[in-house]
Amino acid sequence: MLPPVHNDITSPHEINQNMTKLKLGSLQAEICIDQEKPLYRDPDDPYAGKILLRYGAHKNVLRREQPESTAELFGPLELDIVMRGYIDLRVCTHQGIWSNSCMDLFSYRHSLYTGPFRAKVGQVHCFPFSVNKLEPPANFPPTFQCVFHNDPYDIKMAVKCELTAEVRLPGLRIRAADAEAKEIEYVPEPLLGSFPKVESSFYKQRVVIQSRKLLRWHERPHGLVRWYRHHLKSIPYPKLEFHVLCSTRRTHMHTGRNPEFDLIIKPTAIDSVTLNTPITLEYFSVKLNAITKVDARNVRTCGSKFFQHSLAVQNFRLFSYLPLEFSPQDLSTTHQYITRILTSSIKGENLPSFEHDKVSRRYEYKVHMTFKVAGQYAEVRLRIPITIVAPPPIGLNEMEDKQCAQSELEFAPPTYQKYVRLGEAELPEYTASEPRSEMSGRSEWSGGPHLADMHALGARSSQLFPNHRAH
Repeated sequence: MLPPVHNDITSPHEINQNMTKLKLGSLQAEICIDQEKPLYRDPDDPYAGKILLRYGAHKNVLRREQPESTAELFGPLELDIVMRGYIDLRVCTHQGIWSNSCMDLFSYRHSLYTGPFRAKVGQVHCFPFSVNKLEPPANFPPTFQCVFHNDPYDIKMAVKCELTAEVRLPGLRIRAADAEAKEIEYVPEPLLGSFPKVESSFYKQRVVIQSRKLLRWHERPHGLVRWYRHHLKSIPYPKLEFHVLCSTRRTHMHTGRNPEFDLIIKPTAIDSVTLNTPITLEYFSVKLNAITKVDARNVRTCGSKFFQHSLAVQNFRLFSYLPLEFSPQDLSTTHQYITRILTSSIKGENLPSFEHDKVSRRYEYKVHMTFKVAGQYAEVRLRIPITIVAPPPIGLNEMEDKQCAQSELEFAPPTYQKYVRLGEAELPEYTASEPRSEMSGRSEWSGGPHLADMHALGARSSQLFPNHRAH
Protein backbone atom coordinates (compact mmCIF):
# COMPACT_ATOMS: atom_id res chain seq x y z
CA MET A 1 0.00 0.00 0.00
CA LEU A 2 1.40 3.32 -0.99
CA PRO A 3 1.83 5.99 1.72
CA PRO A 4 -0.43 9.05 1.53
CA VAL A 5 0.92 11.96 -0.40
CA HIS A 6 0.99 15.32 1.50
CA ASN A 7 0.71 18.43 -0.57
CA ASP A 8 3.25 20.97 0.91
CA ILE A 9 2.78 23.43 -1.88
CA THR A 10 1.29 26.66 -0.51
CA SER A 11 -0.97 28.58 -2.78
CA PRO A 12 -0.25 32.24 -3.58
CA HIS A 13 -3.40 33.25 -1.71
CA GLU A 14 -2.16 31.61 1.51
CA ILE A 15 1.24 33.23 1.12
CA ASN A 16 -0.41 36.62 0.75
CA GLN A 17 -2.48 36.00 3.89
CA ASN A 18 0.62 35.02 5.90
CA MET A 19 2.45 38.10 4.71
CA THR A 20 -0.38 40.37 5.76
CA LYS A 21 -0.21 38.91 9.28
CA LEU A 22 3.47 39.83 9.65
CA LYS A 23 4.36 43.23 11.10
CA LEU A 24 7.51 45.25 11.33
CA GLY A 25 9.39 45.33 14.61
CA SER A 26 11.48 48.13 16.11
CA LEU A 27 14.94 49.41 15.27
CA GLN A 28 17.08 50.49 18.21
CA ALA A 29 20.31 52.46 17.81
CA GLU A 30 23.23 52.59 20.24
CA ILE A 31 26.36 54.72 19.98
CA CYS A 32 29.74 53.70 21.43
CA ILE A 33 32.81 55.94 21.57
CA ASP A 34 36.12 54.10 21.37
CA GLN A 35 38.07 56.64 23.40
CA GLU A 36 36.79 59.49 25.49
CA LYS A 37 37.88 62.91 24.37
CA PRO A 38 40.98 64.02 26.31
CA LEU A 39 41.27 67.38 28.00
CA TYR A 40 42.69 68.93 24.84
CA ARG A 41 42.28 67.20 21.53
CA ASP A 42 44.03 68.00 18.32
CA PRO A 43 41.42 69.13 15.75
CA ASP A 44 42.94 66.62 13.32
CA ASP A 45 42.20 63.75 15.73
CA PRO A 46 38.77 62.35 14.82
CA TYR A 47 35.97 61.15 17.02
CA ALA A 48 36.03 57.38 16.50
CA GLY A 49 33.47 54.80 17.52
CA LYS A 50 30.63 52.70 16.21
CA ILE A 51 26.86 52.70 15.97
CA LEU A 52 24.96 49.47 16.63
CA LEU A 53 21.54 48.92 15.03
CA ARG A 54 19.46 46.11 16.53
CA TYR A 55 16.25 44.99 14.88
CA GLY A 56 13.83 43.82 17.57
CA ALA A 57 10.66 41.72 17.36
CA HIS A 58 7.18 43.19 17.14
CA LYS A 59 5.38 43.75 20.45
CA ASN A 60 1.67 43.29 20.98
CA VAL A 61 -0.69 45.35 23.10
CA LEU A 62 0.67 43.74 26.28
CA ARG A 63 4.23 44.71 25.28
CA ARG A 64 5.16 41.10 24.61
CA GLU A 65 7.51 40.24 21.78
CA GLN A 66 6.19 38.11 18.95
CA PRO A 67 9.12 36.99 16.79
CA GLU A 68 6.97 34.66 14.73
CA SER A 69 4.79 37.55 13.57
CA THR A 70 7.69 39.90 12.81
CA ALA A 71 8.59 40.51 9.20
CA GLU A 72 12.09 40.93 7.88
CA LEU A 73 13.18 44.54 7.56
CA PHE A 74 14.23 45.80 4.17
CA GLY A 75 14.25 49.37 2.97
CA PRO A 76 16.19 52.63 2.72
CA LEU A 77 18.21 53.79 5.73
CA GLU A 78 19.56 57.23 6.66
CA LEU A 79 22.01 57.29 9.58
CA ASP A 80 23.39 60.59 10.92
CA ILE A 81 25.76 61.55 13.75
CA VAL A 82 24.73 64.68 15.64
CA MET A 83 26.80 66.75 18.09
CA ARG A 84 24.77 69.14 20.17
CA GLY A 85 25.60 71.71 22.83
CA TYR A 86 22.98 73.26 25.05
CA ILE A 87 22.24 74.74 28.49
CA ASP A 88 19.95 72.75 30.75
CA LEU A 89 18.33 75.19 33.19
CA ARG A 90 15.95 74.14 35.96
CA VAL A 91 14.33 76.76 38.16
CA CYS A 92 12.32 76.11 41.35
CA THR A 93 10.18 78.85 42.88
CA HIS A 94 9.45 79.30 46.59
CA GLN A 95 6.24 77.31 46.02
CA GLY A 96 8.22 74.23 44.99
CA ILE A 97 7.24 74.39 41.30
CA TRP A 98 10.00 73.37 38.90
CA SER A 99 10.25 74.69 35.36
CA ASN A 100 12.70 73.39 32.78
CA SER A 101 14.30 75.40 30.04
CA CYS A 102 16.71 74.27 27.34
CA MET A 103 18.78 76.73 25.33
CA ASP A 104 20.57 75.33 22.28
CA LEU A 105 24.06 76.69 21.67
CA PHE A 106 25.07 74.75 18.55
CA SER A 107 24.20 71.62 16.57
CA TYR A 108 26.31 69.81 13.95
CA ARG A 109 25.11 66.95 11.74
CA HIS A 110 27.23 64.46 9.81
CA SER A 111 25.74 61.90 7.41
CA LEU A 112 27.26 58.49 8.11
CA TYR A 113 25.27 56.14 5.84
CA THR A 114 22.55 56.45 3.21
CA GLY A 115 21.47 53.33 1.33
CA PRO A 116 19.57 50.02 1.48
CA PHE A 117 19.30 48.14 4.74
CA ARG A 118 18.19 44.57 5.46
CA ALA A 119 17.92 42.95 8.89
CA LYS A 120 16.31 39.89 10.44
CA VAL A 121 14.79 39.68 13.90
CA GLY A 122 17.49 39.91 16.56
CA GLN A 123 20.22 40.79 14.09
CA VAL A 124 22.71 43.54 15.02
CA HIS A 125 24.49 45.68 12.43
CA CYS A 126 27.61 47.68 13.19
CA PHE A 127 28.48 50.98 11.51
CA PRO A 128 31.96 52.25 12.49
CA PHE A 129 32.65 55.95 12.14
CA SER A 130 35.60 58.30 12.33
CA VAL A 131 34.68 61.97 12.06
CA ASN A 132 37.00 64.94 12.53
CA LYS A 133 34.62 67.72 11.48
CA LEU A 134 32.64 67.68 14.72
CA GLU A 135 34.13 70.40 16.88
CA PRO A 136 32.30 72.94 19.05
CA PRO A 137 32.57 76.58 17.98
CA ALA A 138 35.31 78.81 19.32
CA ASN A 139 33.08 80.66 21.80
CA PHE A 140 31.47 77.51 23.22
CA PRO A 141 31.90 77.38 27.02
CA PRO A 142 33.36 74.36 28.81
CA THR A 143 30.97 71.74 30.11
CA PHE A 144 30.11 72.11 33.79
CA GLN A 145 27.19 72.16 36.21
CA CYS A 146 26.37 74.09 39.35
CA VAL A 147 23.57 74.46 41.87
CA PHE A 148 22.93 77.78 43.61
CA HIS A 149 20.24 79.94 45.16
CA ASN A 150 19.22 83.28 43.66
CA ASP A 151 16.47 84.61 45.88
CA PRO A 152 13.69 83.53 45.57
CA TYR A 153 14.71 80.75 43.16
CA ASP A 154 16.68 77.52 43.47
CA ILE A 155 18.58 76.97 40.25
CA LYS A 156 20.23 73.93 38.70
CA MET A 157 22.27 74.79 35.65
CA ALA A 158 24.44 72.63 33.40
CA VAL A 159 26.28 73.19 30.13
CA LYS A 160 26.29 69.92 28.21
CA CYS A 161 27.81 68.64 24.99
CA GLU A 162 26.34 65.41 23.60
CA LEU A 163 27.03 63.04 20.74
CA THR A 164 24.10 60.96 19.43
CA ALA A 165 22.88 59.06 16.35
CA GLU A 166 19.62 59.63 14.48
CA VAL A 167 17.95 56.86 12.45
CA ARG A 168 15.39 57.42 9.67
CA LEU A 169 13.64 54.87 7.45
CA PRO A 170 11.70 56.92 4.89
CA GLY A 171 8.59 55.24 3.50
CA LEU A 172 8.36 52.58 6.24
CA ARG A 173 6.00 52.62 9.21
CA ILE A 174 8.49 51.40 11.78
CA ARG A 175 9.39 52.60 15.21
CA ALA A 176 13.03 53.72 15.06
CA ALA A 177 14.55 54.89 18.33
CA ASP A 178 17.56 57.20 18.22
CA ALA A 179 20.65 56.35 20.21
CA GLU A 180 20.93 57.55 23.78
CA ALA A 181 23.09 60.66 23.87
CA LYS A 182 26.65 60.31 25.15
CA GLU A 183 27.86 63.29 27.14
CA ILE A 184 31.29 64.61 26.18
CA GLU A 185 33.50 66.56 28.55
CA TYR A 186 34.77 69.58 26.71
CA VAL A 187 37.32 72.24 27.71
CA PRO A 188 38.38 74.77 25.07
CA GLU A 189 42.05 74.78 24.21
CA PRO A 190 43.91 77.91 25.39
CA LEU A 191 45.00 80.41 22.79
CA LEU A 192 48.76 80.71 23.10
CA GLY A 193 50.26 84.16 22.88
CA SER A 194 46.87 85.91 22.89
CA PHE A 195 47.34 87.81 26.18
CA PRO A 196 50.08 89.99 27.66
CA LYS A 197 52.62 88.41 29.94
CA VAL A 198 53.13 91.20 32.47
CA GLU A 199 50.73 93.93 33.54
CA SER A 200 51.29 96.88 35.86
CA SER A 201 47.74 98.02 36.67
CA PHE A 202 47.32 98.79 40.36
CA TYR A 203 44.18 98.95 42.47
CA LYS A 204 44.26 101.69 45.09
CA GLN A 205 42.56 102.45 48.38
CA ARG A 206 43.11 105.38 50.74
CA VAL A 207 43.79 104.87 54.45
CA VAL A 208 43.76 107.61 57.11
CA ILE A 209 44.97 107.05 60.69
CA GLN A 210 44.43 109.70 63.39
CA SER A 211 45.72 108.86 66.84
CA ARG A 212 47.32 110.37 69.95
CA LYS A 213 50.23 108.00 69.53
CA LEU A 214 51.28 109.83 66.37
CA LEU A 215 52.52 112.67 68.59
CA ARG A 216 55.97 112.59 70.03
CA TRP A 217 56.30 111.39 73.58
CA HIS A 218 56.85 114.86 75.07
CA GLU A 219 53.96 116.28 73.00
CA ARG A 220 51.40 113.74 74.14
CA PRO A 221 48.94 114.88 76.87
CA HIS A 222 49.77 112.78 79.93
CA GLY A 223 47.55 112.81 82.95
CA LEU A 224 43.92 113.77 83.37
CA VAL A 225 44.47 117.55 83.55
CA ARG A 226 46.55 117.74 80.40
CA TRP A 227 44.13 115.47 78.59
CA TYR A 228 41.25 117.84 79.38
CA ARG A 229 43.30 120.88 78.36
CA HIS A 230 44.12 119.24 75.05
CA HIS A 231 40.49 118.53 74.25
CA LEU A 232 39.15 121.88 75.48
CA LYS A 233 41.48 123.66 73.07
CA SER A 234 40.12 121.44 70.25
CA ILE A 235 43.57 120.55 69.05
CA PRO A 236 43.17 117.64 66.60
CA TYR A 237 45.56 114.75 66.68
CA PRO A 238 47.89 114.42 63.70
CA LYS A 239 46.90 112.25 60.76
CA LEU A 240 48.88 109.72 58.82
CA GLU A 241 47.43 109.26 55.35
CA PHE A 242 48.72 106.75 52.81
CA HIS A 243 47.54 104.90 49.73
CA VAL A 244 47.64 101.12 49.40
CA LEU A 245 48.26 99.93 45.84
CA CYS A 246 48.04 96.25 44.90
CA SER A 247 48.73 94.58 41.57
CA THR A 248 48.75 90.97 40.38
CA ARG A 249 51.25 91.71 37.57
CA ARG A 250 49.22 89.38 35.31
CA THR A 251 45.70 89.78 33.98
CA HIS A 252 45.71 86.17 32.66
CA MET A 253 46.84 83.17 34.68
CA HIS A 254 47.15 79.49 33.81
CA THR A 255 45.87 76.98 36.30
CA GLY A 256 48.77 75.57 38.25
CA ARG A 257 50.62 78.90 38.37
CA ASN A 258 51.36 80.87 41.55
CA PRO A 259 49.85 84.35 41.73
CA GLU A 260 52.15 87.16 42.86
CA PHE A 261 50.96 90.39 44.42
CA ASP A 262 53.01 93.59 44.36
CA LEU A 263 52.09 95.74 47.34
CA ILE A 264 52.99 99.45 47.44
CA ILE A 265 52.34 101.72 50.43
CA LYS A 266 52.69 105.33 49.40
CA PRO A 267 52.23 108.12 52.01
CA THR A 268 50.61 111.28 50.70
CA ALA A 269 53.11 113.50 52.54
CA ILE A 270 56.61 113.02 53.91
CA ASP A 271 56.75 114.79 57.27
CA SER A 272 57.92 114.17 60.81
CA VAL A 273 54.87 112.02 61.57
CA THR A 274 55.50 109.78 58.58
CA LEU A 275 59.21 109.43 59.20
CA ASN A 276 58.73 108.43 62.84
CA THR A 277 55.81 106.00 62.45
CA PRO A 278 56.33 102.44 61.17
CA ILE A 279 53.55 100.69 59.24
CA THR A 280 52.99 96.98 59.89
CA LEU A 281 51.10 94.56 57.67
CA GLU A 282 49.43 92.26 60.19
CA TYR A 283 47.13 90.22 57.96
CA PHE A 284 46.93 89.37 54.25
CA SER A 285 44.50 86.91 52.67
CA VAL A 286 43.47 86.15 49.09
CA LYS A 287 40.38 84.30 47.90
CA LEU A 288 39.44 83.34 44.36
CA ASN A 289 35.83 84.26 43.67
CA ALA A 290 33.92 82.75 40.71
CA ILE A 291 30.98 84.69 39.26
CA THR A 292 28.60 82.76 36.98
CA LYS A 293 25.95 84.57 34.95
CA VAL A 294 23.14 82.73 33.11
CA ASP A 295 20.55 84.13 30.71
CA ALA A 296 17.01 83.62 32.10
CA ARG A 297 14.87 85.30 29.45
CA ASN A 298 13.55 81.95 28.20
CA VAL A 299 12.23 80.95 31.65
CA ARG A 300 8.54 81.88 31.76
CA THR A 301 8.13 81.61 35.54
CA CYS A 302 10.99 84.01 36.17
CA GLY A 303 10.89 87.78 35.97
CA SER A 304 14.65 88.28 35.98
CA LYS A 305 16.66 88.66 32.82
CA PHE A 306 19.59 86.69 34.18
CA PHE A 307 20.78 84.71 37.20
CA GLN A 308 24.07 85.51 38.87
CA HIS A 309 25.96 83.36 41.34
CA SER A 310 29.08 84.31 43.27
CA LEU A 311 31.11 81.70 45.15
CA ALA A 312 34.58 81.58 46.72
CA VAL A 313 36.18 78.55 45.08
CA GLN A 314 39.70 78.71 46.57
CA ASN A 315 41.60 80.16 49.52
CA PHE A 316 45.26 80.80 48.75
CA ARG A 317 48.04 79.92 51.15
CA LEU A 318 50.71 82.55 51.73
CA PHE A 319 54.42 81.84 51.29
CA SER A 320 55.41 85.19 52.83
CA TYR A 321 55.87 85.61 56.55
CA LEU A 322 53.65 87.97 58.50
CA PRO A 323 53.66 90.46 60.11
CA LEU A 324 55.75 92.71 57.87
CA GLU A 325 57.03 95.93 59.41
CA PHE A 326 57.98 98.61 56.89
CA SER A 327 60.89 100.77 57.97
CA PRO A 328 60.48 104.58 57.78
CA GLN A 329 64.12 104.78 56.64
CA ASP A 330 63.08 103.53 53.18
CA LEU A 331 61.03 106.69 52.59
CA SER A 332 64.12 108.84 52.28
CA THR A 333 65.01 107.28 48.92
CA THR A 334 61.85 105.84 47.31
CA HIS A 335 59.07 107.73 49.17
CA GLN A 336 57.10 104.48 49.23
CA TYR A 337 57.21 100.94 50.60
CA ILE A 338 57.33 98.08 48.09
CA THR A 339 57.11 94.35 48.72
CA ARG A 340 56.00 91.23 46.88
CA ILE A 341 53.79 88.53 48.36
CA LEU A 342 53.76 84.96 47.01
CA THR A 343 50.80 82.58 47.27
CA SER A 344 49.97 78.99 46.42
CA SER A 345 49.02 77.90 42.90
CA ILE A 346 45.61 78.05 41.25
CA LYS A 347 43.91 74.68 41.39
CA GLY A 348 43.40 72.86 38.12
CA GLU A 349 39.79 72.04 38.98
CA ASN A 350 38.79 75.67 38.40
CA LEU A 351 37.14 76.22 35.04
CA PRO A 352 38.75 78.67 32.63
CA SER A 353 37.09 82.04 32.17
CA PHE A 354 34.68 82.33 29.24
CA GLU A 355 32.18 84.77 27.81
CA HIS A 356 29.03 83.70 25.94
CA ASP A 357 25.74 85.39 25.15
CA LYS A 358 23.84 82.85 27.26
CA VAL A 359 26.33 82.01 30.01
CA SER A 360 29.59 83.46 31.29
CA ARG A 361 32.14 82.76 34.01
CA ARG A 362 34.62 85.32 35.34
CA TYR A 363 36.94 85.42 38.33
CA GLU A 364 38.27 87.98 40.76
CA TYR A 365 40.70 88.08 43.65
CA LYS A 366 39.24 89.17 46.97
CA VAL A 367 42.21 90.68 48.80
CA HIS A 368 41.88 91.49 52.49
CA MET A 369 44.66 93.35 54.32
CA THR A 370 44.98 94.65 57.87
CA PHE A 371 47.52 97.35 58.77
CA LYS A 372 48.61 98.39 62.23
CA VAL A 373 49.68 102.01 62.62
CA ALA A 374 50.20 103.77 65.95
CA GLY A 375 48.21 101.17 67.84
CA GLN A 376 45.22 101.36 65.48
CA TYR A 377 44.10 98.87 62.85
CA ALA A 378 42.91 99.70 59.35
CA GLU A 379 41.37 97.20 56.93
CA VAL A 380 41.78 97.30 53.17
CA ARG A 381 39.59 95.22 50.85
CA LEU A 382 40.20 95.05 47.12
CA ARG A 383 38.57 93.16 44.26
CA ILE A 384 40.99 92.50 41.42
CA PRO A 385 39.66 90.86 38.23
CA ILE A 386 41.62 87.94 36.81
CA THR A 387 41.19 85.81 33.69
CA ILE A 388 41.94 82.13 34.21
CA VAL A 389 42.97 80.06 31.21
CA ALA A 390 43.53 76.34 30.94
CA PRO A 391 47.03 74.94 31.58
CA PRO A 392 49.40 75.32 28.63
CA PRO A 393 50.89 72.38 26.73
CA ILE A 394 53.97 70.65 28.08
CA GLY A 395 57.10 72.71 27.60
CA LEU A 396 55.44 76.11 27.61
CA ASN A 397 55.93 76.56 31.35
CA GLU A 398 59.70 76.79 30.87
CA MET A 399 59.26 79.52 28.26
CA GLU A 400 56.96 81.47 30.56
CA ASP A 401 59.39 81.13 33.45
CA LYS A 402 62.18 82.65 31.34
CA GLN A 403 59.95 85.53 30.25
CA CYS A 404 58.85 86.08 33.82
CA ALA A 405 62.47 86.14 35.00
CA GLN A 406 63.33 88.76 32.37
CA SER A 407 60.37 90.90 33.42
CA GLU A 408 61.44 90.69 37.04
CA LEU A 409 64.83 92.13 36.10
CA GLU A 410 63.09 95.17 34.62
CA PHE A 411 60.84 95.72 37.65
CA ALA A 412 62.03 94.10 40.84
CA PRO A 413 60.73 95.53 44.14
CA PRO A 414 63.36 95.61 46.88
CA THR A 415 63.36 92.67 49.20
CA TYR A 416 61.96 93.18 52.67
CA GLN A 417 64.43 93.70 55.50
CA LYS A 418 63.40 93.83 59.11
CA TYR A 419 63.67 97.27 60.69
CA VAL A 420 66.27 97.44 63.50
CA ARG A 421 65.72 100.22 66.05
CA LEU A 422 68.58 102.40 67.19
CA GLY A 423 70.48 100.76 70.00
CA GLU A 424 69.51 97.20 69.06
CA ALA A 425 72.40 96.91 66.63
CA GLU A 426 74.87 97.61 69.45
CA LEU A 427 73.65 94.70 71.58
CA PRO A 428 75.84 91.57 71.61
CA GLU A 429 74.66 88.52 69.74
CA TYR A 430 73.01 85.68 71.58
CA THR A 431 75.34 82.83 72.62
CA ALA A 432 74.07 79.55 73.99
CA SER A 433 75.06 78.87 77.61
CA GLU A 434 76.73 75.65 78.71
CA PRO A 435 74.45 72.96 80.20
CA ARG A 436 74.37 72.86 83.98
CA SER A 437 73.81 70.05 86.44
CA GLU A 438 70.36 69.33 87.74
CA MET A 439 71.16 70.32 91.38
CA SER A 440 72.79 73.64 90.46
CA GLY A 441 69.86 74.50 88.21
CA ARG A 442 67.35 73.86 90.98
CA SER A 443 69.26 75.86 93.65
CA GLU A 444 69.77 78.86 91.36
CA TRP A 445 66.15 78.81 90.16
CA SER A 446 64.74 78.56 93.70
CA GLY A 447 66.89 81.29 95.28
CA GLY A 448 68.82 83.59 92.97
CA PRO A 449 66.27 85.24 90.69
CA HIS A 450 63.58 85.55 93.32
CA LEU A 451 65.92 87.19 95.88
CA ALA A 452 67.17 89.65 93.30
CA ASP A 453 63.62 90.59 92.36
CA MET A 454 62.70 91.08 96.01
CA HIS A 455 65.67 93.41 96.61
CA ALA A 456 64.84 95.43 93.51
CA LEU A 457 61.18 95.68 94.52
CA GLY A 458 62.17 96.86 98.01
CA ALA A 459 64.48 99.53 96.67
CA ARG A 460 61.77 100.75 94.29
CA SER A 461 59.14 100.92 97.05
CA SER A 462 61.46 102.88 99.36
CA GLN A 463 61.88 105.52 96.68
CA LEU A 464 58.14 105.81 96.00
CA PHE A 465 57.02 105.68 99.64
CA PRO A 466 59.85 107.05 101.91
CA ASN A 467 57.60 107.36 104.96
CA HIS A 468 56.39 103.79 104.74
CA ARG A 469 58.07 101.32 107.09
CA ALA A 470 58.04 97.62 106.59
CA HIS A 471 56.55 95.66 109.48
